[in-house]
Amino acid sequence: MKNFRLNFFYVKCLVSSLGLICIISCHKEEQKSDQKDTDSKNIDSLYQVQVNLNQVNLNEEATEIALAWDDYMATQNELEQWQDYQFTEILSNTDNLQSVTDSLRISVPKDFNNKPIQSRLKTLSTQANMLNLYVDKSEDHQAMYNQAQSIIITFIGLKRQMNEVFIEEFNIEE
Repeated sequence: MKNFRLNFFYVKCLVSSLGLICIISCHKEEQKSDQKDTDSKNIDSLYQVQVNLNQVNLNEEATEIALAWDDYMATQNELEQWQDYQFTEILSNTDNLQSVTDSLRISVPKDFNNKPIQSRLKTLSTQANMLNLYVDKSEDHQAMYNQAQSIIITFIGLKRQMNEVFIEEFNIEE
């Protein structure tokens, strides 16, 4: 009978200890979750990606071709969504941007298949890949922010380059 009481006491202590460990670990997980939420809010308040793709509007000819270029429209839509996103949401969607910019580089319409536009497309794709790498491998939010801003600037440069395809050269006759 004494052994039974002693074993019961050990079992009771063991169950109590396990319960205490579970409570402590759950509390720590809750603290980690709260810390992540606070970190996300701090990051979002520090970094706001400025998206104004309308700094450059495409001319009529370029617009007509761009509207038929599905990958261009997908890239533009992805970047326009950044206006409504918090910085952490932008970072969580870098895979989508990387995918559409890779497709954009491959599916160039005949009218835009020239070296300057190809260069812009390669740069855009590389920058999207770099942003995705920063998200996966780094904690440097300033570098991520700078990379996101560079993507916007490069896309606006792409629009300028698309317009230049249709700028007519004029000759001055003497």
